[in-house]
Amino acid sequence: MAQSHSKIVKIIAKRDLNTFVNNLIKDKKYNVVGVKTKGIKFVFGPLENASELRLDYDVTILPPKKYFLPPCETLMDFNLNKPFNVKESDVAKPRIIIGVHPYDIIALEQTDELYLDSQKDDFYKKRRDNTIIIGVDIQKVSEKSFAASMKTHVTESGFDLMFTYLDDSYAVTIGSEKGKTLLEKYGKTKPAAESDIKKISEIRKNIALQFKKKLNVDKEQWSN
Repeated sequence: MAQSHSKIVKIIAKRDLNTFVNNLIKDKKYNVVGVKTKGIKFVFGPLENASELRLDYDVTILPPKKYFLPPCETLMDFNLNKPFNVKESDVAKPRIIIGVHPYDIIALEQTDELYLDSQKDDFYKKRRDNTIIIGVDIQKVSEKSFAASMKTHVTESGFDLMFTYLDDSYAVTIGSEKGKTLLEKYGKTKPAAESDIKKISEIRKNIALQFKKKLNVDKEQWSN
């Protein structure tokens, strides 16, 4: 069984990826959202069928962070009848977000440091614990992005599953036990070969070369 950076990697055919996504949608246990078109742009939104999913997008209008820090939410419900009663709002059923780019995954990890470590937010934590992140390596680079300069164009953490396009199939890097269980239950895969692992590495190196925008960054100056 081939591994990449100590992570297990599987291969899923393109047609089987569609079946995998449709199986997730059909199981009403999850709210399944993913990247889909909105006019000539792309957004994260509820998926009704795998045919809506676009893993070849460049950038979305809003990042997936909107599912963890919504612009508007109900914190509690209460009534003024006697006895006075206050009920904390329930977090929605488990959610799966499909098609998250590495830079957005890294942004979520940074947001975790703020809302889970420095000042714990129970609502944020419940949403994070209740969400499965399925990432995808960038296939089309946005002309305005400089993610490579920030070293956020690829990531080895923060995801449950990570898809990498390999022409007629996708490599699936397993990042968590939840991701492994999900793939085994809903997907049809085969073990990756060493040649597949090598191709993943080559693809990720090539992604960095596709960025037209560059930013000179000295990370040593960020310490304060």
